[in-house]
Amino acid sequence: MRFTPSFGEAGQAIRRMRGATQAHLVRLRDGSYCVVKFADNPVGSRVLVNELVSSLLLGELGIATPKPVILRVDEDFLRCNPEVVLTRDGAPHRPTPGWHFGSRFPGNPDTTAVFDLMPDAWLSRVVNNDDFLGALVFDLWTCNAGPRQAIFFRAKVDYSAETGDRWFAQMIDHDRALAGARWRFTQIPPQALAWQRIVHVLRPSLEDFAPWLARLRAMPDQAFDQILHYVPAEWVCGEERAFQQMIARLRARRNLVPALLAQALMSRPDEPRRSSSRQLSGRRNPVFEEDLYAPVLRKRSARRAHDHRKPRGTAQPK
Repeated sequence: MRFTPSFGEAGQAIRRMRGATQAHLVRLRDGSYCVVKFADNPVGSRVLVNELVSSLLLGELGIATPKPVILRVDEDFLRCNPEVVLTRDGAPHRPTPGWHFGSRFPGNPDTTAVFDLMPDAWLSRVVNNDDFLGALVFDLWTCNAGPRQAIFFRAKVDYSAETGDRWFAQMIDHDRALAGARWRFTQIPPQALAWQRIVHVLRPSLEDFAPWLARLRAMPDQAFDQILHYVPAEWVCGEERAFQQMIARLRARRNLVPALLAQALMSRPDEPRRSSSRQLSGRRNPVFEEDLYAPVLRKRSARRAHDHRKPRGTAQPK
């Protein structure tokens, strides 16, 4: 595969993230940072399988996503970071030592501003906004039951004709891909996907998706075989057969995607609803909405949201 997981060891807990899986931002012993989802999170261990499989498939399709890390959490980390606690049915408990899933953070959270929402008018300034079309193909293919989520940050990139410091997007949060915890694929109502922001912002035609459909068809069978080996055995203990069957169905499901995509595009409305971005995010829509990585930047953004100015310390997109 072109995109493979790396391995790491948890070193220092930074903060807890929002969300049902109760992920934590963690500094690894090599100095890098990851958003970690623990195997015994309240949603279940299939979350980790969904995240890792989705990351590997997105990478194989050439869609930008954080690099996956299979992360080792040991007793020393838990003893030195007592604030790392999960809550299930109202009762707190520590994560179990072992292998967990990490999503690589793009830089240092103290110096890199990362946002999880961008105004529709600015999406065209994202250097890799075509990846959202690929993500729509991916979401249809994997029966993603959740809204499409992404992070945005400025990075020095050499991307097609664009070079230098540009806005860049990565697709995140795939715990509800692969039909969520059920692993039983159904035909997603195309109306739900047609409301994705990128569809009504870029207004793509079916031809615009041709490169992504071609990549999906060309994905080698060996990629699926390798995925079976990359997922740690303890994540699918007792569910090995169900996991193998899910991957087999996913492989065969590629043939359905062109028809699902055509239905989704035909069902979209002529004009987007004004409340669409609020429905997708579940939150207000300021100029940027930063995802708890840098609380100082979040406060700055909130102060300036009313007059639609950019947060201080963030360069104006070009």
